[in-house]
Parts: sequence; structure tokens; C-alpha cells
Amino acid sequence: MSDIDSDVIIVGGGPAGAWAARLLAAAGARVRVLDASHPREKPCGGGLTARSLDLIGDAIAGVPVRPVSRVRFEAAPVGRDPYPPPPRRAPSVTVDLEPARHGRHAPLVIVDRTSFDGALIDAARRAGADLVADRAVHVEASRDAVLVRTRRHTFRARWLIGADGAASLVRHRLARRLPRSSLSIALGFYVRDWHSREIVVRFVSHPPGYIWSFPRTDHLAVGICAQADQADATTLRRQLAAWLAAEGLANGRRVEPYSWPIPSPDASACAAGVPAGDRWLLVGDAAGLVDPLTREGIYYALLSGARAAEALLADGGSPSVRYTGSLRGDVLPELARAHRARRSFFWPTVSRLWVDALTESPRVRLLGLQVVLGEAGYHHLRRAAVRRLEPGAALRVLGRQVARRLRPQR
Repeated sequence: MSDIDSDVIIVGGGPAGAWAARLLAAAGARVRVLDASHPREKPCGGGLTARSLDLIGDAIAGVPVRPVSRVRFEAAPVGRDPYPPPPRRAPSVTVDLEPARHGRHAPLVIVDRTSFDGALIDAARRAGADLVADRAVHVEASRDAVLVRTRRHTFRARWLIGADGAASLVRHRLARRLPRSSLSIALGFYVRDWHSREIVVRFVSHPPGYIWSFPRTDHLAVGICAQADQADATTLRRQLAAWLAAEGLANGRRVEPYSWPIPSPDASACAAGVPAGDRWLLVGDAAGLVDPLTREGIYYALLSGARAAEALLADGGSPSVRYTGSLRGDVLPELARAHRARRSFFWPTVSRLWVDALTESPRVRLLGLQVVLGEAGYHHLRRAAVRRLEPGAALRVLGRQVARRLRPQR
């Protein structure tokens, strides 16, 4: 190929692609981002943990955020009517988050994706990246260069980064699609004119997954997700509608539906690693880098974008080998552990046991928060929880479990 007009073409301008573009352009690389969808609101809870904010520094200064002050966990539904109106509820616990300390980010904030993604792509453009508002329709790679066709143009570059989501064209053309076993179905509603500082997570056992409610600055992002090979949209929509009715969230309010696929890698996908070639890399959702238990993807999008940029900017060796090796060192093992934890996490007995332990033990409560915020991993998570459970708290948890088994289900 000839007529190379950039060092790196990035297909997709979401968090992974925009952050890679910003770091590459700031280092002097000629970067072109292809994305026809900005500005856009992506269906997403929009949660940003402190570790995500630490990665991007002040790149989103000025973006409206909603600090979260507490998280409420509800155990999996029980009884013939799993979503009864108050006062009868499934076992639940509310965990308070510490406020931001001086000089530190809040532990968890919520953003809308229009503002957040826009701020990241603006940061990339300020650093020198070129944004082309066009959709890629074809990609190909040789040993020396890559070619990308859009609906109106043809571009050539030395390297290609695929940051174009779960249905990635780059992945489809140059590697293999994500299998259904490594995808989740997610659907939900934006509930307008609702203000809160509380995240709600409701575990669901059939199909295994969870319902969430995330407070945006002027509305709630409410949804449900489960593994694609274990669920269908009709069942998920029915589950979510029953929970919304029981909570009274949608009464008299404007709701807007959404749905989308989320990568949720299984053990084989984690073992296989992230596909990459002589002239191309995959990042973010296109690479399948999403926590398969929580479905949290923004942190891994930003981290993989940063690692791709570092691999391309480093001297000597193969950038693809360097990039995939960095992910195999820490990211993929952690996602594999999340997959193993997911296999039993949503069983009613297990989720209620976790809720009881969170309720009775301050030390387990701290561990749970650390996992949610990405400050603690899944390695030996259950063993760590048992070690932290105080003797008195263990007896109270046992009492709760026994009482629940003796109580008739309604």
C-alpha cells in the first residue's frame, strides 16, 4: 500500500478509541479517528470509579457529574411474587460511600455518555487528533500498512486500532466475532425527571443477572442484563417491568427504552486473549474487555486504550505482542476470575448470603465496596470475605439464614 497519510487510524471514538487517540496525538503521532455518531448518548449506567478518573486526569473537567453517596444491594427475588410492592421486600442492604477527600476524586460518580464521550474526543482533538465524522465500512491489513474505507473516503495508515464496540467491524474483518457465550443482553429505560444519589442493584436468579438503577444528573438509567445464551429480551423486559412497577419508578414519568449487547467474556475467551495482528489492535468492547460479573466496561476501555497507545509509542519489538502481553499479565486473569465468580453469584442462596454478610459485618461491607470500586479484585473473594467476617457477625448471618428458611414464602 502507498499514500500513507497517518500513523494510526482508530475506528470508533468512544472512551477506548478517544483516549488512545489523545495519548498518541499528545506524543506527536498523526492520528485519525473515524466515528459518525458523535455527539451520542450510549445506553449505559455511566458509572465512573475513582480509578477511571485517575486514568484521565482533568480531561473531562466541566462535564456534569452526579456523585453517588450510597449503593443499595437487593438479593435475588424469592416467593411466588418476587416483586411485591412495599412494605414486603427482598433482603437488602444499603452501603454508604465516603465523600471525596481533599485532592482526591469521589469514589463513584455518574455521567451521561453524551457529555463524557464528547469531552474525551475533544481532548483528543485538542492534542492534535483528526476526527472524521464518517462510518468505516471496510478494513484490510497487510504486513506494511492498513486500509480503511468509509462511505465517502479511503484512508491508509501504518497502524489500526479497532475501538468500534461489541459488534466491531474491525474484529469481524480481521479476526473473529465475539461468540454468543461471551455476550450479554442489556435493555432498560431512561426515567426522566428523577433525582437521586443512590445506586440500586437488584440481583436476579432466572436468568442469572441483575437489575440496576443509576442516577444521572436529571434522570435515572434503569436496566437489566443477563448472559445472551441464557436469556431473551422478552423475559428480561418482563422482569424489569415488574421491578419498576413494584418500586413505583415509572409512575407518571416519561421513559425512553434502550437496548444493546455487552461483551461478557467466558473462560475460553479470556484464555484465548485479545486478537491482534501485525498492524492492528483491538481495545475496549471490541476486544471483549468488560467485567463479566458487573458488566463494568468504561475502566477497561480507558485502560486498554492507554495500553495500546503505550505499545505503539514504545521503541523496538512488536507493538501487538507488547499490547496483548500487558493484558495477559493482569487484565485477562482478573476477567477470568470474575467469570468464575459469576457462575454461582446470582443464585438466590448466594446473593442473600452476601446481603446478610454486608448487613452484619462492617469489614465485609468495606470489602464489598472495594470490589465495586475496583480497589479489590476477585482473587479468593469468598475466602477473603469469610476471613473478614467477625464471629458475632457470623452468628447473626446464620440466624438470618435460618429464620428465612423457616419463614413461609408468599
